[in-house]
Amino acid sequence: MSRPDLFKGIVSVAGGIMLPIDQTLLPLKEKAILIYHGSNDDVIEISKSIQDYNKLKNIGTKNMELKIVKNANHFLSSQTFKDEYLYEWLEKNI
Repeated sequence: MSRPDLFKGIVSVAGGIMLPIDQTLLPLKEKAILIYHGSNDDVIEISKSIQDYNKLKNIGTKNMELKIVKNANHFLSSQTFKDEYLYEWLEKNI
């Protein structure tokens, strides 16, 4: 991450951190992070988001949430964008 100053937060939808959490990703601990993942995702296992959440917690990330969407698969973006909480979170954090 070469320019962490360019954003205030991250919303991840059915994704995951593909890099090791090292010095490059340490600036993430100062950002607001909201992670959405579908409980029935068969492309990226939900355990990946849980693992990433725990890794970020372990480096000291404080403003972070993991939201598991029941019965949603990998293609949950339409559900995510209908979730009022997403917009409340964006207003509060961005």
